[in-house]
Amino acid sequence: MTTDFTSGWEYQTDSAPDCTLPPDVQKAFDSATRGMLSLPLVPVLYAARRVGIGTSYCIVCKLAAQAMP
Repeated sequence: MTTDFTSGWEYQTDSAPDCTLPPDVQKAFDSATRGMLSLPLVPVLYAARRVGIGTSYCIVCKLAAQAMP
């Protein structure tokens, strides 16, 4: 864990496991991230869904290992 001394938040610096998204969420994620080749994202937490005019998803991601310097 590392602490951001400006805000007091501690954030995880160890490797986060990948998560398996439900098929409809995976389809939306793939559509939303298509073309983002410079930032390959890997979902680690599917947190929430909101249905209104369309559907919104809250997905926490990490950068894929090959994107790390």
